[in-house]
Amino acid sequence: MKSIENHTQEQENHNCQSVIAGIMELIVSNSQYVNGFVNYNGYFSQFDVTVNTHHIVDGARESVNLLKEQVYLHRNRYSDNATPLAQLLALEDKLIEVIANEMDKCEVPA
Repeated sequence: MKSIENHTQEQENHNCQSVIAGIMELIVSNSQYVNGFVNYNGYFSQFDVTVNTHHIVDGARESVNLLKEQVYLHRNRYSDNATPLAQLLALEDKLIEVIANEMDKCEVPA
């Protein structure tokens, strides 16, 4: 019989995986506005997201780093004790904001 602690950890892992899938979906479905790079390092249980612009200015590609975050899925963050799930949800919120800002920049004035 599984203990309550094991069940809670399994639920937390499932929730983290769901948020990661949502982050990846946001990046893929908004690739016309941002370039996103997602990396998972299983050895360190580390999930990284980097988001850049991809504007063409005067015929040259301009790339600006808009977001770079890493979350260790096996432990809380040292600086503020935020859980991996809380960190992923905050990352998702930041990503939505970055995408919205880039969408606004791409809108053509009427």
